[in-house]
Amino acid sequence: MHHTAAEGNSLYLRQSLLAITIAVASTAALVYLTYRLPPEGLPLALFFLLLFCGAAGLVAPFMLWVNRRLVSSRRLPASSWRPIRWSAWIGLLAATLAWLQFIRLLNVVSAVLFALIFFLLEWLITSKRR
Repeated sequence: MHHTAAEGNSLYLRQSLLAITIAVASTAALVYLTYRLPPEGLPLALFFLLLFCGAAGLVAPFMLWVNRRLVSSRRLPASSWRPIRWSAWIGLLAATLAWLQFIRLLNVVSAVLFALIFFLLEWLITSKRR
């Protein structure tokens, strides 16, 4: 399915605005949650969910842009789910690292290890589809 340049820019803008809206709403809810509720039980689980949504929404416009550049240069085949998946990996990494910090197990080695695990998972998903 081919899009004209104007349609592609319009789609990119709408997707980016949606992602930024999700990031702002999640961040606002995180701030409220952090200042108003104790970090235990349901508020703690909600904190990690909102952190995931906020981080994924924050990096989504950049991932959409990177995906457009890689697809237009023909380095990667077109996929509408790839930038969403990349953003989700970043959100999941942020939530995982926050959880590790919460239980006091976060250090440089564990952060790099989790980043490598998520990178390898994405590489396996991408290589399986080729």
